[in-house]
Amino acid sequence: MLRRGGASRERRAADPFDLLDSMGLGVDRGYVNHLAGGIPSRKYMAAGMVKAQHVATDDEAFERYLNEGCDAYVQRYRPTIEDAIVGIRAAGGVSVIAHPRHGKIGPGITEARFAQLAAVGLDGIEVDHQQHSPEVRAELRQIASNRGLAATGSSDYHGTRKVDHDLGCILTDVEVARSLLGSNFDGS
Repeated sequence: MLRRGGASRERRAADPFDLLDSMGLGVDRGYVNHLAGGIPSRKYMAAGMVKAQHVATDDEAFERYLNEGCDAYVQRYRPTIEDAIVGIRAAGGVSVIAHPRHGKIGPGITEARFAQLAAVGLDGIEVDHQQHSPEVRAELRQIASNRGLAATGSSDYHGTRKVDHDLGCILTDVEVARSLLGSNFDGS
């Protein structure tokens, strides 16, 4: 699963350059790769499109070219949630569903679905996330309790280009982290 995911990520990083070139919207590959500091994601491709003056903003690059269904979008490998949970557990890791009630991606995961995922080894639910209202946090905390899952928190930090997600603005309780990580926990 990891090898397939890695190969897919590399293809997904390279193919948009060719697709954009074929549309007469070439971007500076060196600039995009440097900006990314490794394999570039779509957000760096968008920055390259802005620099090349093909679009005015990153949002426009996504809306017109880089979002799913657009001409420069490349599908990524997506294991099922169940396969990912099993693979994470097999590798000695812990699995936590991130922001399960994120408003932009639909109504979220139901308690019945969490029960199914817990049955295959899910370890926790990200309860404390800045896009979860107090009511949603309370509901998710109750679901986690009902299903014997850890209730975690996260700042959802993805670098300085993502606003309102400062590193460490929301944390997982120390005891929850200790219970999830066991002997691998080195925090205090």
